Amino acid sequence: MLPKPNKDLKFPINFRPISLISSIAKIFEKILLSRIQQHATDNSIIPDFQHGFRKETSTCHQLLRVANKIIHGFNHSKTTGGLFLDVEKAFDRLWHNGLIYKMIHLHFPDYLIYILADYLNDRTFQIKIDATISRTGQIQAGCPQGSNLSPILYNIYTHDFPTSPGVEICLFADDAAIVRQAASPQDVRTTLQKYLMKLKKWLKLWRISINTTKSRAILFKKGSFKNKLQPLRLFGNSINWFDDVEYLGVVLDKKFTFKTHLDKITCKFKTRLRALHKLLNNKSRLSIHNKRSIYLQYLLPIITYASPIWGCAAACHINKLQILQNRALRLILNAPTYTKRIHLHRDLKIPALSSRIRKLATNFHDQAASHPNSLINTQPFIDAQGIYKMPIHSSRLKRLF
Repeated sequence: MLPKPNKDLKFPINFRPISLISSIAKIFEKILLSRIQQHATDNSIIPDFQHGFRKETSTCHQLLRVANKIIHGFNHSKTTGGLFLDVEKAFDRLWHNGLIYKMIHLHFPDYLIYILADYLNDRTFQIKIDATISRTGQIQAGCPQGSNLSPILYNIYTHDFPTSPGVEICLFADDAAIVRQAASPQDVRTTLQKYLMKLKKWLKLWRISINTTKSRAILFKKGSFKNKLQPLRLFGNSINWFDDVEYLGVVLDKKFTFKTHLDKITCKFKTRLRALHKLLNNKSRLSIHNKRSIYLQYLLPIITYASPIWGCAAACHINKLQILQNRALRLILNAPTYTKRIHLHRDLKIPALSSRIRKLATNFHDQAASHPNSLINTQPFIDAQGIYKMPIHSSRLKRLF
């Protein structure tokens, strides 16, 4: 059992059960995985809007779809509504019989179905705390976390996730974003509520639970607008409207400025820098080369994650992140504050942050244009005309120095 981060460890629900699988079983799982993936690929079972646990797709690809939709709406004076659902214990509550039924319906080979039925059924567990071991319990649902097969099985189980005209579905494993764009906020809410009625039937049929307290709804609209819409409803519970939501590690605010997200990663960067201070300061016995490696491995990824998406933010926000990088490089080199930043970067052979973002964004958008997924390869060619910059403009950032 592994503790979940930032949770009260007095409650068993805040621990994540991880299955320990023997080495021979892992080899066998990989063989099964290759057969399952081959059948799923040949028959196009996994929908294009599901990007989780798939080759050549990442969180940035799904974020690109959402960002392009929102900014395109800004440039055409439309309102975009986002419904971000939290699937409760997605892997732990996967219905075994439902999965087997779907695999039969999808014409998976009989031998795979028989093996997976034996693999999932009659599993047991025990909990050991110090020298005390609990009684053996039966696992009635779910797929083992830590197994190579669990991700693909979850994708197969949710392959028929409901769709609806005028609504875009963006899935990354169990993170679901439902996006609707319309001329008025009321139209957005009406369509999203109708979709929830359809989704409710599917969730009930396949025994999937949504945590409405963690689910969020948001309206992206430029100009002065106070959201007085009624909350969305699902299973009699309210899904409230918020000014910002976090999706796939990026905070999206209602004006889509990315200011809230960049403030968050600024705090995270400072916290990590303080934790590494003793390794990076002038009293450390580490070489400059090793300190540089620590920065590249543990600090730089914090301020560059998803930068091909939020790199279109205002220059003042990018400059604030550059100041953070300057501070870390001065610490590594033990350089005084009056040392010019161009010398810091030249000595450590680290490019300016704008140059790194531009390079990452250029590679990302170029690869997206040739991606085999039709929902991804069309994104770089969406009409980018308008006063609001789209993510593709991240590849055209001006050099700071």
